[in-house]
Amino acid sequence: MRQTVHKFAVGRFEFAFNILYLRISLRMRKTLLLAFVLGLTATLFAQEYRLVWPKNNYVFSTDTVNFKWSVVDDAVSYDLQFSADDPSFNSAITRTGILGTAKQEILLLSKAYYWRVRAITSQGTQDWSYAFRFDIFEPPQNSGLMLWFEASRNVTAPPGGGPVSQWVDRSPTPITATQAGANKPTLVENVNELIGKSVLRFSGGP
Repeated sequence: MRQTVHKFAVGRFEFAFNILYLRISLRMRKTLLLAFVLGLTATLFAQEYRLVWPKNNYVFSTDTVNFKWSVVDDAVSYDLQFSADDPSFNSAITRTGILGTAKQEILLLSKAYYWRVRAITSQGTQDWSYAFRFDIFEPPQNSGLMLWFEASRNVTAPPGGGPVSQWVDRSPTPITATQAGANKPTLVENVNELIGKSVLRFSGGP
């Protein structure tokens, strides 16, 4: 009988396991191999989280945030944790016992937030997921801001995007931009390069 230790890495995870060599029959070897593979698969996928929303480095202009994450197999409930200006989560707020994969929160403006989740399964409380950051930006009413157009807000366009007929800025003294001609700018939603933000595209024509 002899024993060896093997290590390997998968993405951000490193795994170590012992192999105990015994003089056993071929049938017993197959049984042990199957049990090992099942155990290794459970280890690999038990902690698979996917933070869906907010995306990493997303910038909000509203204080209402809808957190969303992926389903974890065998999860009974989830815990959500978020912190303001604290990536170490030392002063974080934790919401426990969430039955679904979404939670709405109203947060303070002009802060950088970090968030993560963990699942509670039949095996117990799992480790926290990786963390994402997002920011909430909202200038004060007395900031002196004179013009603020945002493609994700106050845009009059067909559902799902298309020609824009009106665009209202978000400054304390709002100005309405209108386009009556045929050559209108186009609203494009959920642009991947801008972390899901919307944009207005102008053709540059008359």
